[in-house]
Amino acid sequence: MGDFDISQIKNENEQSLPKTSRNYSSILKKFLIFLTFLGILLSAILIYSYKYRNRPDDITIGYSDKEGIALVNISDHLGYFTDNGIKIQYRNYDDEIDLIQALSESKIDVAFVEDISLTMVDFDGSAIKIISSVLEAEKYFFVVDTKKGIFDVSSLNGQDLGVSDSYKTDYWLENGLSNSGVNKGDINLKTYKPGKLAEELANAEVAGVFTWQPYVYESKTFEGSEVQQIVLPVQKEEGVYTYLISSQNYINSNYSDLKKLLMSLISSEGYIEQNSDVSIEFLTGEWATDKNYVSDIFGTYNYKVNITRESKDSLEKRYEWSSRKSSTNNEQSNIESLYYYNLLREIDPKRAEF
Repeated sequence: MGDFDISQIKNENEQSLPKTSRNYSSILKKFLIFLTFLGILLSAILIYSYKYRNRPDDITIGYSDKEGIALVNISDHLGYFTDNGIKIQYRNYDDEIDLIQALSESKIDVAFVEDISLTMVDFDGSAIKIISSVLEAEKYFFVVDTKKGIFDVSSLNGQDLGVSDSYKTDYWLENGLSNSGVNKGDINLKTYKPGKLAEELANAEVAGVFTWQPYVYESKTFEGSEVQQIVLPVQKEEGVYTYLISSQNYINSNYSDLKKLLMSLISSEGYIEQNSDVSIEFLTGEWATDKNYVSDIFGTYNYKVNITRESKDSLEKRYEWSSRKSSTNNEQSNIESLYYYNLLREIDPKRAEF
């Protein structure tokens, strides 16, 4: 028997193991994926910073619903801003409370907001100022199913009513029911996302819905709906006002630009009055919607740059309601202090009641 050499086993094991080499193709592929991802990320950051930075030579306009800035759209389209020597950029927000907060933080220069939203924000009137109302609208409605025997608001007693969860819904629903002598507690409220209301009504899951434009129009025209519907207004000549607001600091620093902005909007107001059909055609494309919808809007919306006694009275009512609903509001706040009249007075004294 010969001598045992352990090195022979070691060599055999080494020879039997497969030799591995670097997969440069896989490494390159991963590196390219990384570079692609990094490029997308940097591009997104660049686009975001470009979109959401404030350009000092522009007026940054914040808004939440496209219908409220129709005068801005017309002014931009017809070159009124350019004629008056100003540039603008837009910034859209889903929530008007966030919109007003952005204004207070100087992320935007001016904002277009509904009056009820303005009253839900806690401030003393020294920081945020109302420059003008730009719109009075009949905007909130009941859309009801006549097959369920609903022909007026009083017929909703004991019925299921679809609503969305919103402070605007709360205010106008209470207002609409009160105007018709109906107790809110006598109606079965079912809460849905705004975009689901039309479908629930079309499927006869509820006897009616309470909502605002554009969901009212969607409820009337929902595809495949066999529901026989009628639309019941709730406001009884009490309009929803959209205000143009700004901060006192911005007014102090950009008074002339704000004046030019107002003059441009007033020019658009006159254009709409004289060219309603052309305006409808333009906004149909601008809003990417049905022409019939824009026609509906023009039938109930009044675009006017002014401050009226009626708008001030309505704001007072909404503020009283919001003060009862929220402990954050100061009931002693002076509504009159919210208004800034000088710009409208210089342009046309008749547009500013004081």
